[in-house]
Amino acid sequence: MRLPPRLARLNWYLPQPVQRVWAGRAPGLGLVRYRDRTTGTYRSVPVTAFRIQDGFVLPLPDGPGVDWVRNFKRAGGGGIRHQGRYYVIGTPEVLPAAELEGDLTEDGEEVIRLLQATEVLRVPIR
Repeated sequence: MRLPPRLARLNWYLPQPVQRVWAGRAPGLGLVRYRDRTTGTYRSVPVTAFRIQDGFVLPLPDGPGVDWVRNFKRAGGGGIRHQGRYYVIGTPEVLPAAELEGDLTEDGEEVIRLLQATEVLRVPIR
């Protein structure tokens, strides 16, 4: 379910600072770090993240047009903290969620269905 732009903006200021505390350690969550395309500062965003053989899959329930995805793609990668480990990741690519069937665990596929994410971000590990 895509959030209206105003609600998505509110999410940036209210729940995300709290989620950043545990996002890189809790199962199913990750903390993506990238360089902002306008200011050049580093940003961290808590995301739902699933490990696959060559990287990570991040469901995009709000679509690929949100600021952090555009920044992350333009930066050409960055890093992700997932289950206590830090990975350097390469250039992400947006894919339809249906293309990943079989690459994810049943739990991962179920979460993507529950989030109603039609697109995902596939991020390779460098």
